[in-house]
Amino acid sequence: MIGGLAQRVYRTNGVEIDRDTGLVRRPGFETHLRHKAHRMLLCLIENRASPVTKEDLIRLVWEGSAITDDTLVNCVQEIRKALGDDARNPVFVRTIPKTGYWFIAPIDESEAPPQPPASNAPPSGRPAKIAFASAVILFIVGSAAVWYTTQSTRQRSAAEWGEFIWLKLDEGSGAQIRDSVSGRSS
Repeated sequence: MIGGLAQRVYRTNGVEIDRDTGLVRRPGFETHLRHKAHRMLLCLIENRASPVTKEDLIRLVWEGSAITDDTLVNCVQEIRKALGDDARNPVFVRTIPKTGYWFIAPIDESEAPPQPPASNAPPSGRPAKIAFASAVILFIVGSAAVWYTTQSTRQRSAAEWGEFIWLKLDEGSGAQIRDSVSGRSS
């Protein structure tokens, strides 16, 4: 219960539609409709005695804004997907060609306490935070390993170079040889 009041839920053919939140729940599936799709579904349910024309949907849901038929079709597709409906054999929303849509399923309006989320509900933020923290730690450890490897290679290389004696021949005759480390002539 929210604030001591039960949520208003429409029940039809094993599907629950939360009128206030746009949550659609059916066995093993739960989803929230987008705002306009939610308003369109409520409009269809509340006017289910007869088909609702496209013009009425535009007036009631979009408040007269200029929209295309594709916008209506996309909302109906979202509603059908949430309800598990099929346009060819509709159980919930029937298309009335060139006219509009009709909500044809029987509705049981009731006050109902909220149900526990279905199994496919989005996970809480905690697992995502743990995964992110693990990725950050892994990145830091990996970066430190790369840095350590390159630093030890540089130090080892410097030590190996120190073991060599560089000799420079006199550019003139080539007879005089100097030690590059101490600078002494031999």
